[in-house]
Amino acid sequence: MRNTLFILFILMVSSLFAQEKIKPAAEKAVKFQTIIQGGLLAGSSTESFALQTINGYRFGNWFAGVGAGLDFYMQRGVPLFADLRYHFSNQRRSFFIYTDAGAHIPWIKNKEQRNIISQSTGLYTDAGVGFRLATKKGDGFLFSAGYSYKHVPEKQQGFSWQSWPQPNGETILNYNYRFNRVAVKFGLMF
Repeated sequence: MRNTLFILFILMVSSLFAQEKIKPAAEKAVKFQTIIQGGLLAGSSTESFALQTINGYRFGNWFAGVGAGLDFYMQRGVPLFADLRYHFSNQRRSFFIYTDAGAHIPWIKNKEQRNIISQSTGLYTDAGVGFRLATKKGDGFLFSAGYSYKHVPEKQQGFSWQSWPQPNGETILNYNYRFNRVAVKFGLMF
């Protein structure tokens, strides 16, 4: 009887050590998250405000999502973009890097058009570093700084200041605005 109990004890102990270590479900599960952020865009000639919302999934230290925003810098528009982030730690305080790439869709109103014939969709990018301060629940405050770029192609009807007789035809002017800005953003992740 003693030998049987000893063998059962050895089998139980060895089976405990042979089992696979399972990570808590919170660490390995895919989690849906939303980021809402606003910030200041500062370029060579002016400063302006921007708002963004990003929805995506977090798996471990990675976050991938899609976002939309309002960009009021020089030429107002709506950036639509993909967002990718890497958090260096799963701790409550963590640094991260991010990159956004997508399209900048111009948003002009009729009263603002003046001599503008059309504005086309251009490139939008944003990349930088940030800091996350998370709550115990997993929500967090985000602070980031980076570089932002937007391109706005535009066609305008030209004005002729020549004397009479006026030349035949219309003058069309093509502009390619390229805005390079420093972006400082504050936001919430939940």
